[in-house]
Amino acid sequence: MNFNVYLDARLGKELVNFCEFSHKKRNAVIRDALEFYIHQVMPKTWPKSILAFKGIPDAEPFESSRDELSSDNRPTLFED
Repeated sequence: MNFNVYLDARLGKELVNFCEFSHKKRNAVIRDALEFYIHQVMPKTWPKSILAFKGIPDAEPFESSRDELSSDNRPTLFED
């Protein structure tokens, strides 16, 4: 896919400097930057193996041990 990208003078100069520093072509740097940005911004999803997990049939339900937990004895920040 081809398209044009318009940069202001400052960013254009930074791109040229980075290309010289990294010994990469401008298109490669822009492609890498876009790929990095998209992977950072796009919502993450669980792997299919996790989404397909149906549980362990013989496992004891988590909720069954809640009665054994002690009450919350942590101090409160603001006392009434």
